[in-house]
Amino acid sequence: MCAAGEPITLVSAEGFEFVVSRRAAECSKLIREMISSAPEAAPMNRLDFEMISPQVMEMICQVPASLSLALLCSRG
Repeated sequence: MCAAGEPITLVSAEGFEFVVSRRAAECSKLIREMISSAPEAAPMNRLDFEMISPQVMEMICQVPASLSLALLCSRG
């Protein structure tokens, strides 16, 4: 299992990468479930969001973690 302080990379539709702490990312139930579904031998360090533009992903990463990741998950 990965430590909460380790970084995770969120990737926008156009391939722009945004590195955030795993702890902040796991505030989102969706992201927490995506991470926990990865096999133990291959921990999840990168998540691709094919429907989110880099501009939206950048705004999400600039907002405090608990609010921004809630916004990320509400874009369905």
